[in-house]
Amino acid sequence: MVVSILYNSLDGLFHRRPELLSNLPLWADISLAILHGAPLAWVSYLVANLLLHTPNRLVSNNAAQSDISGAVGGRKVEYTVDEMLEVFEGVERIQRKEIVEQLGCSPATASKLLADAVEIGAIKKNGVGYIVQK
Repeated sequence: MVVSILYNSLDGLFHRRPELLSNLPLWADISLAILHGAPLAWVSYLVANLLLHTPNRLVSNNAAQSDISGAVGGRKVEYTVDEMLEVFEGVERIQRKEIVEQLGCSPATASKLLADAVEIGAIKKNGVGYIVQK
């Protein structure tokens, strides 16, 4: 913000008195070039860092209605235990890989959904997968 204020102030000054820009020493030209380019480069870096390097986070409000975030390339990013159970309605057994395939979510999201469903008693874990409680 400070750079923006300084840049716009200098822009206003040079707009009103363009003769100030003629015969500047090299250090002044370099300083003005940096002042002109730095804010855009800084904002670009921060946006790229936010979008590309921030890890996805799993968010759970409560076990019954947990919203799981795991955005990956155009897939739906929020899932609830209820949505998972709707997809597998009438099925007696569920495995994590089936959730990944059916919902198109990440394995971590599927694991979190299963853990939340076990916690609320909607499913029960056994040796080969999960059994849906009726």
